[in-house]
Amino acid sequence: MIRHKKSVRRSATMLGAWKQRTYKLNRRFFPDNVTVMAVVELPIDDADAALYTVGQVAAMLDVPMAFLRRLDEQRVVVPNRSAGGQRRYSRREIHRIAEVIELTGEGLTLAGVRRVLDLQARVKELEEDKVRRDQDSSVTGSEG
Repeated sequence: MIRHKKSVRRSATMLGAWKQRTYKLNRRFFPDNVTVMAVVELPIDDADAALYTVGQVAAMLDVPMAFLRRLDEQRVVVPNRSAGGQRRYSRREIHRIAEVIELTGEGLTLAGVRRVLDLQARVKELEEDKVRRDQDSSVTGSEG
């Protein structure tokens, strides 16, 4: 029979959240307490979890909220929407906005930035496809 103490310590960090529980096991088999550490998946651990509001992102990146709305209107960075219709940004989208800010600082228009980002995504997709084909050909080459 497993009984556990009521003391549970939780701490959330940028890298993850940990729960520590001390289990008291049957003393006949396990004379000492056993400590178990387990990873707890939280939405903050997911780079694609839409957690940040327009105001929070604007404050983080030091840009006006109107700039973020314009990025959405022009389909450069399209955030998810909450049940109430508010924009919610993920960490991945925030990094993309930072890249947009850098490109617009170099003189590109939002249409140009969208094209650059689309081309970068296409290049990444082609590189991943090439790696997959190379792996497949090395596997089939070693079998023959």
